[in-house]
Amino acid sequence: MKKVNKVQKLVEYEFHKWRRQLFVIDKVLMVLAILAFGFFRADYVVMVAYVFSLIHLAVTKRLSLLYHFILSSAMAVVLVYVIQDEYGYNHDYATVFGLNTFSLFGWASGLFAMYIIYSHFEHVLKKPNTLKRFLLFTGMYWPILIVAETIGYYTFNIHNVATAAYAGLPLCQCMHAPWWMQLAYFSMGPLYILFAMVLKLENPHSKPKRSSL
Repeated sequence: MKKVNKVQKLVEYEFHKWRRQLFVIDKVLMVLAILAFGFFRADYVVMVAYVFSLIHLAVTKRLSLLYHFILSSAMAVVLVYVIQDEYGYNHDYATVFGLNTFSLFGWASGLFAMYIIYSHFEHVLKKPNTLKRFLLFTGMYWPILIVAETIGYYTFNIHNVATAAYAGLPLCQCMHAPWWMQLAYFSMGPLYILFAMVLKLENPHSKPKRSSL
């Protein structure tokens, strides 16, 4: 029994050993991706970020996050497919199967990056449950979404001219779109974390529970 407990402690230590370093690496890569919008086409940036995410997961040995990656990709495909007629940017972005690549890979990469950020903070919850996880993720997602939309609109000149006639959000005056499209954008985060919890997808940065042996 003592030997088993020792092994369990070693596993927990190794599991957490590089959490802080990974958090720093994740943040640096996200900042570099944001800065890349100022030098390269936005659709190229999000496509490269999407592919690089898979490589990053393999290198950092967090393949359990692959399921989150698949979930974010699936949700992005559904969203962009449903509202594809509402996309028409002031830049000539590439399309794949008729879907705008900036929107498609932007949502897939964005939702996944949002979960990565959240996953590093979930441990602050005391006795985490479904409601607490949902509120923490949503509380982080909404302001980050608004900041991302604001930066994209004013700093990187990314405008969806197809919906430019609609009013934007108060204060930031970004996300010009019909109300149902704005609602869909704000709902993507809460829906994502709900699906992740229903599917019981693992957070590799959370402390694993000891098995009772």
